[in-house]
Amino acid sequence: MNNIDAMKAYYEAKAQGRIVPYFQPIVSVNDHQMLAAEVLCRIQLPEGGLITPDQFIPSLEETGEICDLDWYMAERACQMALSTDVECDQQIKFSVNMSRRHAYEWDAAEHLLAIADRYMVDPERIMVEITEGYSVEDYLLNNMMENLREAGFSVALDDFGEGYATLGSLKEASFDAIKIDRSMVGGDFTNDNSGAIIQSIVKLAKNLGVKAIGEGAETYEQLLFYIRCGCEYAQGNIYGKPFSEECFLQLLKEGKGDGEDDEVKIMVLRE
Repeated sequence: MNNIDAMKAYYEAKAQGRIVPYFQPIVSVNDHQMLAAEVLCRIQLPEGGLITPDQFIPSLEETGEICDLDWYMAERACQMALSTDVECDQQIKFSVNMSRRHAYEWDAAEHLLAIADRYMVDPERIMVEITEGYSVEDYLLNNMMENLREAGFSVALDDFGEGYATLGSLKEASFDAIKIDRSMVGGDFTNDNSGAIIQSIVKLAKNLGVKAIGEGAETYEQLLFYIRCGCEYAQGNIYGKPFSEECFLQLLKEGKGDGEDDEVKIMVLRE
């Protein structure tokens, strides 16, 4: 899908209410309990089927439209947080993506706090994933992250290992979690270099009191590799493909996934 087609599909979906959230669990590898669920955007096609973010997010980043989408998805996350309270009696934590473009908005933290307040959601139940390349020298982005944490939200560095962030940057910035990029367990991920890098990331994260979350756990081999490297949390299709709102609520009510999509049973963390 080229940029023009992607933007056309996005605007049509936005006007027709076909931009929908999907939810993918972030799970403890030790006991398979859900730590949180990442809120992922999908475009629902009129004839059925879905358009995934990789086909339209790059275009939205270029135009700046990504900020409006982030706020919309944050609102849907808070709506789901309220639904899980009422329908499932569950205090589930949700992870939402925020582009670094929000760093140029002086009131980004206040805006997110206002959304959470509207749905009576404790900010502690929202984790913000900072997307795109992170640099420790990015003053505006660091300031936004500090404001988010002061407002009660937790902050995660997304796709670590893919962009500009380095191990040294973790010492300088205040993150509550880092998400190890799926590329680290792609290709020949069993080689010594991949294992050594992941182990270094996990070790530093633990020393800093930061959660390390391995992304892209699609197979048992990838999940076991993360476990051997000391990673305590993982996210990927091994625990089920992203769930629709209906299926996610059913997951919480039953404490398990929706059937054939699940490789590993998820135990819902009951607080």
